[in-house]
Amino acid sequence: MRTIVLSADIACLFSMIIILLATQPHTKNERISTRLFQLNIIIGIIGLIIESTAIFLDGKTRSILLIKILNMVPYILCAVLLVTFTFYMISVIRESEKVSYKLSIPTIVIASVDIVFIIVANIKGKLLDIKDYASQPGEWASITGAMAAICLGYLYYVMFRHIKILGKNRSIAFFMYMLLPIFSALAVLFFDFPDFTYVTISISFEIIFVMIQMQTITESRIREKILFEASYIETLTNLKNRRAYEEKLENMVEGKMIGVVFCDMNMLKYVNDTFGHVAGDEYIKKFADILRESFGDGDIYRISGDEFVVFLENIANEQEMEKRMTDFREVVNKNERIASFGYIYTENNGMLDIMHIAEERMYEDKNKYYEETNKKRRKF
Repeated sequence: MRTIVLSADIACLFSMIIILLATQPHTKNERISTRLFQLNIIIGIIGLIIESTAIFLDGKTRSILLIKILNMVPYILCAVLLVTFTFYMISVIRESEKVSYKLSIPTIVIASVDIVFIIVANIKGKLLDIKDYASQPGEWASITGAMAAICLGYLYYVMFRHIKILGKNRSIAFFMYMLLPIFSALAVLFFDFPDFTYVTISISFEIIFVMIQMQTITESRIREKILFEASYIETLTNLKNRRAYEEKLENMVEGKMIGVVFCDMNMLKYVNDTFGHVAGDEYIKKFADILRESFGDGDIYRISGDEFVVFLENIANEQEMEKRMTDFREVVNKNERIASFGYIYTENNGMLDIMHIAEERMYEDKNKYYEETNKKRRKF
């Protein structure tokens, strides 16, 4: 039977590691509940490793002290798990209603008493019954199980008190998490059944992961995406904004070939003054669409009212860059020379210098525009 328990522990260990990897932060603002869930998983993994080691060495090592320590630590970690799980449950409730973490005090007190009791019972030889260097639960082992049951009973009280807030899925997940270890403990106590406590805990975490954490993680990532778009996307054109542009400049890889296009819209002030700002906004959106159609494979930024920058990092050579810009100029000309632009394809040995060159070439193109069209330069 020990072989069965050991095999189950190892299988659960791998599943817990997979869950831990699946819950690793993908955003900067993961919910507290996710971090507490990860903490529970880590403690569960440690418990599984130690319990598996204890089972594997049972009857093989001749160190009574090692046997006592390896068998005592899983008991202690179970008590710790009750506390961390309490905080996790409260954090989930707090996502919908403001409740105090003081709800965890009864669990902390009972778990602390339980830990002290476990250590004392182990020292007195009452926690384990060791014969021929093999261990079995001692006569006091059931007491620590009773303390855990009291904690779980209190957690049921907390859960049912907030069941409307938790909702169906979360309530079922919490109910099953607490129920499976109780069944395991009762089976050991009354039917001389192998101790599958950590196996049932692992299964319970899998239930919670499927029914709660996957949704929580998905919601966190959606929220992070929304916050990103609010911070880095310009609302009128849906292009990246100046903040995103400046961050891009800071993170550019030096030594890499890059194409840069610096654009400045022509006659925007005239459109605003003559037809109003609504027409001006449509004029800006029209040029943004042109940039998207021409440089859909690049990063496009609106860095000020009428200035736009495009970074092209997938250009193979200078001939391809020239071809792209020739095509872009044709589109611009077909749209009444909606913008002037300058460009450069070079190795990134300093983005500020590269941007300066592209901007200077844009001004040269701007001067040609005014000379060839006899348009008046805008006055601020």
